[in-house]
Amino acid sequence: MMRLGREILEIGLVNQKIGSVVVTVVLAAMLSACAGRGGPSPEEEVQAAMDGFHASMIEGDLDSIMALISDDYSNSQGADKAQMQGFLGQAASQGFFTDMKVDLANAETVIDGDSASVSSVIYNTALGALTLSYELKKENGVWMFTGTEIGM
Repeated sequence: MMRLGREILEIGLVNQKIGSVVVTVVLAAMLSACAGRGGPSPEEEVQAAMDGFHASMIEGDLDSIMALISDDYSNSQGADKAQMQGFLGQAASQGFFTDMKVDLANAETVIDGDSASVSSVIYNTALGALTLSYELKKENGVWMFTGTEIGM
């Protein structure tokens, strides 16, 4: 019985060493791939900002949404960040985010340096469908939402 336990322990140690080698090789490959590319592309960064924004909307997490909106925010109706916060709070209380689905099939992203636009984002909600376009700007290395247009 003691011998069997020792063999099991030795097999476990060998498997642990093999697992460590595999993890090390995979991590090294991932790091070298990232080092060769120099990190995420601007397109990937803007997509990550959009994904975070949409995840916060679907969760109804107004604080997280507002953290992604620039202090310089304004839209075509003249709303600033504070007014947008009020609008989003009202939309949440009316169920706008309930069962919301985001359709990016026709969305188009255009990036020009530290500015980006994402158009034709369709939101299907319990209250109906809405198409929005966004303006973003990279502020201190982070893509922030600086504007919203309805129906574009």
